[in-house]
Amino acid sequence: MAAKLSAAVPVTLVLALAGAGSAFAAPGGLGPPDPQTPSGEAISRLYWIVFAICAVVFVLVESALIYFIVRFRRRRDTPEGVDGPQIHGNTRLEIIWTAIPAIILAAIAIFTFTQIPAVQARGVEDEEHLTIRVGRHPLPPRRRARPARPHVARRRPQLVGPVAHGEDGRVP
Repeated sequence: MAAKLSAAVPVTLVLALAGAGSAFAAPGGLGPPDPQTPSGEAISRLYWIVFAICAVVFVLVESALIYFIVRFRRRRDTPEGVDGPQIHGNTRLEIIWTAIPAIILAAIAIFTFTQIPAVQARGVEDEEHLTIRVGRHPLPPRRRARPARPHVARRRPQLVGPVAHGEDGRVP
């Protein structure tokens, strides 16, 4: 058992380090790209705070899981098919481990909702930013005639996207 565990730990660490390299290879690493606007800064700040809370919860849960797996594993002198002792539930403990995640989620939701006004996009009025006007190109009227023969299919509709007009209102 100890040989299997001692072999599994290095393999797990190598796989974790290999995955960490690909996570940090993205343009922003683990986080969002560098903010360029006040809204982007608010989004980035919100992201890092929620990420930190989630990281702390993840480390606590995984640490407790590993501790309990090692601490309460089957002993060598216990037969293979025997179940462990059956313990009746502890109501106080069950309420606590249900209430704590609910409180954490409520705190994250309240914090996020209070940050929504800072995240709202606002226009930037200066010379450095490009302003693009988007208009609609008028389409010709459609004909509603049926095909002469029922087995002849109609033409497929064409996709027409928004068109940017020049300063004089004409399509360039």
